[in-house]
Amino acid sequence: MIEIKNLCKTYHLKSGDVPAIQNVNLSIHEGDIYGIIGYSGAGKSSLIRCINLLEKPDKGEIIVDGTTLVSTISKNGEEKVSIIPNRALRKTRKNIGMIFQHFNLLDRLTVYENIAYPLRYSGYDKKEIHNRVIELLSLVGLSDKINVYPSSLSGGQKQRVAIARAIASHPKVLLSDEATSALDPDATESILHLLKDLNQKLGLTIVMITHEMSVIKSICSKVAVMEDGKVVEEGDVYSIFSNPKTEVTKRFVATTSALHKVDQLLNSSILLGNDQKGKLVKLIYQKTSVKDALISEVSRKYHVDVSIVLATVEILQDAPLGGMIAWFQGNEKDIQSALTFFSDSDVKVEVIEHGRVD
Repeated sequence: MIEIKNLCKTYHLKSGDVPAIQNVNLSIHEGDIYGIIGYSGAGKSSLIRCINLLEKPDKGEIIVDGTTLVSTISKNGEEKVSIIPNRALRKTRKNIGMIFQHFNLLDRLTVYENIAYPLRYSGYDKKEIHNRVIELLSLVGLSDKINVYPSSLSGGQKQRVAIARAIASHPKVLLSDEATSALDPDATESILHLLKDLNQKLGLTIVMITHEMSVIKSICSKVAVMEDGKVVEEGDVYSIFSNPKTEVTKRFVATTSALHKVDQLLNSSILLGNDQKGKLVKLIYQKTSVKDALISEVSRKYHVDVSIVLATVEILQDAPLGGMIAWFQGNEKDIQSALTFFSDSDVKVEVIEHGRVD
């Protein structure tokens, strides 16, 4: 559905050049809810704005639903970026909806008029516009707000209007640029539920820009992590949460998982005692191992005592992901054998602290 190859974008400011996107490659399949996450300045918003050419890249290739929007050609030994002609771009943009953090509604227009606005320039007659707006209001749950002005709506309701307007022309792709960042938790949950519902009902491919890992965790199927204009890690959401590899990804995962907040346990005499020896271990249970009684089996088989300090199980992409921080006591050789047993049982093992814990 969306192919991005070797994409580059640099902003030329008075203070100097700022590389926003550096050789980014992504493949987003039809029907995906694809998350792109990063801290401020990571380049994620620049990337999503390049997809519909609100920003013009300096180099690379962008293909949306089979149409090449951007390509790089070599001419006289130099590389030059080629942009799709304006008429073809306008046609392609009808296939790409976009929603923003601050809604971008027209305050002087009613809810009905805001949703109808793009349809007036897309060849629809009055009856078609009316029927489509009524259909969209029902779809986003705002049929009773048809003649209300945006100033009378809550933040979540404004975003629902913005979503209805963005999908009015039956696009195949919806770009979401921090669309939940200005909303309270309840409104955020409601909007995410709506987006997931639209993805399933309409087959809509959604690209979500966010700095909140909870958003990724809630509805995305795949995620790319950006830092300094580069994609540093990508994959399906389950794999990223169960086995984050880069430091920035680990920090993001830690914001939504108590299991990754272990610093306070490393020197905890209250939890572990002052005169004990052993190993503090983090165990990540994969899909096939969550239901297995591995702790009791290890204790019997290898004669080690296992004290559970912290444990959690959550559902990601309809599959269980379990985690535990445990204190292992016993003979050094037996502990090592126990940890090997966990590894062989599809459990990721990470020893946090060796020896005495003060």
